[in-house]
Amino acid sequence: MYRGPISNFAKLKPERFIEFHKEFKGDYLWWKVCAKCGGECENHKIGSLMPGEKEYIAQIVDLPLEVFENQYLDCIITPSGNIEVLKLKPCCPFLDSEHRCVIRPFKVVLCDVYPVAFEVNNTSVQFYLDTDCSLSHNKEIAWYFEHVGIPALMKLDAPVEWYRAVALFDSFNIDYEKIKNTRNNVSKYESLTLEQILAARV
Repeated sequence: MYRGPISNFAKLKPERFIEFHKEFKGDYLWWKVCAKCGGECENHKIGSLMPGEKEYIAQIVDLPLEVFENQYLDCIITPSGNIEVLKLKPCCPFLDSEHRCVIRPFKVVLCDVYPVAFEVNNTSVQFYLDTDCSLSHNKEIAWYFEHVGIPALMKLDAPVEWYRAVALFDSFNIDYEKIKNTRNNVSKYESLTLEQILAARV
């Protein structure tokens, strides 16, 4: 399958991700809420990595980039640019059997800030809390994600065009079994088209 360019977005510097994870702790404080729901968002959603994020995480876990890609990532080719995503299969490859993230100190940003979601206007990105997530129903948690998570996310300053590309598939629930039937080898990094992803919507 055609792999295409790895990315056509300017990569964020590692320092930005380091600063983000210093400021914001995501589900670290409220993991039990996620465990109670069984990590529902992990079974049907796609986790997208920001430009430069795979290099940042691969270096921390001390894996060659190609090995890291094959074990944990795929790519979605969209008309707005190519997006690195967590392996397109049921459940996140970084979750243990108790739904704990094994890379929590440097967890994928969009996973870490969920239930923060976004929509893209002509020139800007607007952030809000997704009410489908149990975390957003608790006032203390919702306040933390709104007043700590969103500002930390905004400081990363990922390109609007990257958000625009992610928005093409981010809101959909995906049937990973349908995707499994269209790919060559789940143990290898593969590029899938947006059309393949949208055809697997639930």
